[in-house]
Amino acid sequence: YDAGITPQQVDEILLVGGQTRMPLLARRLSEYFGKQPSKQIHPDEAVAIGAALYAHSLQDNSDLRLQLLDVISMAIGIEDASGNMRILFERNSPVPNQKAFVFTTSRDNQEHLMMRIYQGDKADAKENELLGEFVFSGIRQGPKGAVRVEAIFTLNVEGILSIVARDPDTGASMQKHVTVSGNQS
Repeated sequence: YDAGITPQQVDEILLVGGQTRMPLLARRLSEYFGKQPSKQIHPDEAVAIGAALYAHSLQDNSDLRLQLLDVISMAIGIEDASGNMRILFERNSPVPNQKAFVFTTSRDNQEHLMMRIYQGDKADAKENELLGEFVFSGIRQGPKGAVRVEAIFTLNVEGILSIVARDPDTGASMQKHVTVSGNQS
């Protein structure tokens, strides 16, 4: 799905790891792809081959260069004023990662800006898992859309999302940390 291809465009299915020896898994994959998984490489041996190739790539004299990345398994975003999920980090984004955004107020003379942080892939924010809330107080009051808040979202490899928000007009700033559940795969 994420690759943007159909099941019919997949040439071969290679199962990797011990859990893939479960008959139900092989049966479901066969039904979905319309072909049997390959039996040319044992699932446990595939893991060992991958580990050996990676170890070889770490040697100074190796011409093989592999890079392993930790990624998040679900998108991380915030709820916008209309209740939709505004994606900050796409699913499968590498970690560590950092993004900067500028937000504006949605009401006249708004005194604070609340961000609800969600994890999930649904368009409606409330259909995703709420990770936490961040309330930024001390912003300059003014007409809606005229007051800006700069926010930096930093996601580390331990699954901690740090948010630093700053009002460039007043200099006020705040910080919060949110734990992302089951984010890495």
